[in-house]
Amino acid sequence: MYIKFSPNGSYTCQRYDCVQVELHVENGCPQNLYVEANVTADGAVVGMTNASPGGVGPDSEVKLSLEDIRDIGDGFKLTKVSCY
Repeated sequence: MYIKFSPNGSYTCQRYDCVQVELHVENGCPQNLYVEANVTADGAVVGMTNASPGGVGPDSEVKLSLEDIRDIGDGFKLTKVSCY
């Protein structure tokens, strides 16, 4: 599995600050793909966010948005990616 942040300007946030992550899932995640990140402000953790598209097949390209729904941060740090 490969994961990266999408370049700024290549996606649009709706209501809240967000980032988009892009994943390439080689072997698939038949039950669930889960991504979690800390929301940070001035380098300190102030919250968390997560996203899950459900199960994905082999050789899937996935794009997920992670949102700061409390609107308190200035950054995101990936903390967990699970595939099962």
